[in-house]
Amino acid sequence: MTSSEIAKNRIENLKKWFDNHSIPTKDKSVISRAINGRMPVGERLARRLEKENGMPDMYLDSKSSELVSIDSKEDYSISSINFSLISSVAHLHSEVQEVIKLIQFDAVKAAQIFHNIPSSTLKILNITGDSMASTFNSGDALFVNTSVVNFEGDGIYVFSYGRGIYVKRLQLIKDAILVISDNKAYKEWEINGDAIDDIIFYGKVMCSQSTQLRWHS
Repeated sequence: MTSSEIAKNRIENLKKWFDNHSIPTKDKSVISRAINGRMPVGERLARRLEKENGMPDMYLDSKSSELVSIDSKEDYSISSINFSLISSVAHLHSEVQEVIKLIQFDAVKAAQIFHNIPSSTLKILNITGDSMASTFNSGDALFVNTSVVNFEGDGIYVFSYGRGIYVKRLQLIKDAILVISDNKAYKEWEINGDAIDDIIFYGKVMCSQSTQLRWHS
């Protein structure tokens, strides 16, 4: 996104926000001039306005089409990944399971928690096994950004390779991708050369939460 596009987004999103929220007295002049294009909304001002007015992180910089409607009365629903619909391969090994099929959040809170990622591109799944122990426990719910369909920097990905579906930390090392289990009992392995083209990325893990129940009676 170019600097001129970001500047335009900041003005549009500032106006949209304060169409539905009260303008704080101390910033009334600044916000009025910014909305009317009489002063630029720089990086420091944008981040301060977001923080002090309860906007989600990077709200002002986002394209309007990418924003979750924070004033919507509808819930923000996240469904699970149905691997049987997106892959015809019979997998012999899988590190995911379907425990939670659908989870819903208040739209306002979801915009803040998930940084305005549309619910249509966010999916939930549960990890199984101990290969990522120390980061995830077996059964933890993972929130996966399915708009990431290629390697986009080091991080934890859900992907298939050969006859397996994996949840692993991936790291680019020269011309190879290093596949890392956070549980040190498991050895690292590499995917290199033309074999990299055989990786099918289902998404990048954004965050997780425990599904362990705490019984009180």
